[in-house]
Amino acid sequence: MSTQTKTENTLVTRLRGGGYEENLRFIKVLEILRPKDDIKLNQMTRVLSNLTGSSVGTFNNLISEHKPTKMTISQVNKLKAQIDYRLKDRSPKVEFNIDYIMYGKDPKTGKSIKPFTRELESIDKELFKPKKSQGKEGINTDMCYRVKAVRTKLEDTQGSFAEKLGVERYVISSIEGCRQNPTIDFIKLLRKKFSIDPWWIMEGEGEMIVSYDKGDQSELYQLREKVDQLEQLNTQNQRVISRLLDESEKR
Repeated sequence: MSTQTKTENTLVTRLRGGGYEENLRFIKVLEILRPKDDIKLNQMTRVLSNLTGSSVGTFNNLISEHKPTKMTISQVNKLKAQIDYRLKDRSPKVEFNIDYIMYGKDPKTGKSIKPFTRELESIDKELFKPKKSQGKEGINTDMCYRVKAVRTKLEDTQGSFAEKLGVERYVISSIEGCRQNPTIDFIKLLRKKFSIDPWWIMEGEGEMIVSYDKGDQSELYQLREKVDQLEQLNTQNQRVISRLLDESEKR
């Protein structure tokens, strides 16, 4: 089924096609919290991820245009606890209104309500300012953070995680420290060892764990193995061609 429909020449994504009103109100909260308009929403989801202890992917899925997951009351309760804690010393007093996301209005009176008990000031929003990335140029810090999210989900240390993957510990440390990107081979290892969705690692959309990969008997697994074999064959063919060209030049 397509995740998009066209209405009067306007492209409507699954997120905005109905049924995800809580998610859309969550996006509004992100827009209110961000200190500057040029700060991206996925930077704000990282801030809330750090505050609540949830994975970045969990929050990114809530704002995904094409593969959204519906927001739950448990997630909203976590948000309220951490947002209110961050704002606890502000004056005048301000609190996050949990009913705004879940209902968009007061469940008792039916009247419209606002996300916060008062308008947020610039100094309030500064409390939610994203930290500057310390990664080098060309480093995809979001991918690096998602690799760390996998490890913490598995409750592994960097050492035990590296051992399970068959790599050196410094590889894990370098990726999580945003000093190097996870390579394609590393992402394939995550898929093979833990059924981690490569698309989730690269883009943060969908689910972390591939639920449709049922082992080496599944059609999907066999197709992936075939792709791996073709890649290896292509590499071998390139070596043969290179050797033949070298011999031809010597003649």
